[in-house]
Amino acid sequence: MTAILADIGATSARFGLQIDTEPTLIHTYAVADHASPIDAARVYLAGPAAGHKPDTGVIAAAGPVVNGRVSMTNAAWTVDADRIRQGLGLRALELVEADVRDRGLPGIDLNVWGGNAAARSLYRQAGFAERAVFMTKELA
Repeated sequence: MTAILADIGATSARFGLQIDTEPTLIHTYAVADHASPIDAARVYLAGPAAGHKPDTGVIAAAGPVVNGRVSMTNAAWTVDADRIRQGLGLRALELVEADVRDRGLPGIDLNVWGGNAAARSLYRQAGFAERAVFMTKELA
């Protein structure tokens, strides 16, 4: 498993990857140089961490967490877990699509649980279309 790691403060954001058990490829960015933590993470994933595809992430941010969000008091960033998950999820899909194209495959099919509205919305935003609906009825 590979995880993207982020330590976000008022002036700098440090990113790294944890591959197996060791943190590696650590790089620091100025918060003022990026519009959001998603933007900075995308720059990191396209630069020092290029070629790696994190499965998950761990974020530490300076400030209190309220409903999954940290509003930075000394910076313009809001660290929002759901938005980061979606923002980096879209980036992960772009990487998967590039890999599928490179292999000469015709497309991507996904199986998503009907009740997973967040995932279905993410995939629709990325251009996926729903083609079938699987339905079930419990009788016991």
